[in-house]
Formats: sequence, structure tokens, C-alpha cells
Amino acid sequence: MTSNKVLLSAVIIAAVTAGCRTDVLKKNRIAGEWNVTDYTYQGTNMITEPGVDITMTMEYDKDGDFEIDAVQSYGGYTYSFNFTGTWEDDDKDLQLDFDPNSQGAQYLEASLGNAILYNYYQYRETYDIIELTKDKLEMETTINGQLIIVKAEKES
Repeated sequence: MTSNKVLLSAVIIAAVTAGCRTDVLKKNRIAGEWNVTDYTYQGTNMITEPGVDITMTMEYDKDGDFEIDAVQSYGGYTYSFNFTGTWEDDDKDLQLDFDPNSQGAQYLEASLGNAILYNYYQYRETYDIIELTKDKLEMETTINGQLIIVKAEKES
């Protein structure tokens, strides 16, 4: 009877440890700097759209902080956005909680016509993780009825 209790305890500890190990491995895969290769909004990949030059990086720290930098150039004008906040993940989702005082939030609040503003006023976005490997991330979300797909490659 005592050996059954010991065996049961060992199985429970192994199961809990394995679950925690999976979370740690996933967090380690997400943590780091990512270069966005595709950002599809309203069916258009904004990264490769002719006449628009966009570069975007996402940095996720292991402590749960994130920073997203985006530079967009078109029509002779260049706009830079910096968003910060915290992130967490669960089974298949990545949740971003934006800091409303970050430079990007302040800029978007000042330009009411900006389409991204509708997205940003939520201050929280939850992305379904479609694929996550050590060097590739694909995730998607729906905001205001629009599907957004983000694909990124991890910096080495």
C-alpha cells in the first residue's frame, strides 16, 4: 500500500513537472527578438505592399515584458511607432497587454483616423499561435472583424 502511494506521488510529480517544463520551453521559444516577415491586414500583406515600406520587430523578454518597433514609410513620410507592455502565453494563445503610455499609444490616440487605433483601444490583443518553433512564429487574431496574420523569424 505504501509503495502504491509512493508510485502515485511520483507519477503526479512527473506529470506536473512535465507540464511546467512545456511552459518553460514555450516561453523560451517565444522570448527573443523577432523580425516580422508578413503582417497581413484586411487580406493585404503590409510588409510587401508596393509603395509602402514597413519594417517591424517584436522583442519578448523572459520576464514578461515586450517591445514592438515599427517604421512605416510612404508618400515621402516616415512614421515610427514603439509599443511596450507585458505578455503571457497559455496553451495556444499569446496575450499582449499594451502600455497606454507608450509612444505608439500616444501617437495613435492623437490621430483618430488611423485604422490601427480601433485595434489599439482594446489595449489587449490575444493571438492564436499557429506555429512556434525555435526560429519561426506564426500567429493570428481577429480585430473588428478583420483577420490579422503575423509571421516572423527569430534573430539569431
